Amino acid sequence: MQRAVSSQLVIVALLLAGSADHSPAAAYTDQEVATVFKGLDADGDGKVTRMEYETNKVLVIYLKAPVDVNVADQGPTLKQTGLSRQYFDSLDKNHDGRLSPTEVVDGLSFEKIDTDNKGYFTRGELQKFMKEISR
Repeated sequence: MQRAVSSQLVIVALLLAGSADHSPAAAYTDQEVATVFKGLDADGDGKVTRMEYETNKVLVIYLKAPVDVNVADQGPTLKQTGLSRQYFDSLDKNHDGRLSPTEVVDGLSFEKIDTDNKGYFTRGELQKFMKEISR
């Protein structure tokens, strides 16, 4: 339990440390992927199970979002994420230009990362997925 809480705090710290100038976000770096994976892998076994993913996935989308009251209340805009326009639009179901936590929960399915259906994914699989959805 302590490990899960500290992993979540690492992700939250990254989420809150986004770009202060609100410039467009670039694709996810290897370090960001590693940090996201570490936050998702609550038990530290090198695999992210469906339960771990479902518990922490909303945090992933806010990785590059700047600290901003509007982001907290309404969700990040395309410029505040590292997502491609196509992927962002596929998540933004109400087409308001922001991603709510509900849109993230509904849109980021475990199966999109665990494409071979083994019940978990590795850091390499997460990296591949994040590269596909980023700019």
